[in-house]
Amino acid sequence: MDPDSPLVVPQVNAHELDARPASGIIANPNCSTIPLVRLLAPVQERWGIRQAVVSTYQAASGAGYSGIEELRAGARTVLDDPDSAGVTGTFSPSLAFDVTRASTASG
Repeated sequence: MDPDSPLVVPQVNAHELDARPASGIIANPNCSTIPLVRLLAPVQERWGIRQAVVSTYQAASGAGYSGIEELRAGARTVLDDPDSAGVTGTFSPSLAFDVTRASTASG
């Protein structure tokens, strides 16, 4: 998020490494972004892209094993009692069966 720290995917924008960034930091995007950028770069170059809509559901797995366990427990709770709010801990509100809130819970 720092304009002085380029996000580099070498197969797409290696030229960003030609000059040392002002921040002295070179970053790479996350595991969902890298393959997407590699796929879209040649499409953009050849035909252009007006918009790409992408959804990932990394909120639980991004928190590690405890996030997956919380999602599993929340899903079981809601399946057993559909009126339940699910299980919260790391994530509030619960991630189980709520992709709208899940996307905002992960930041």
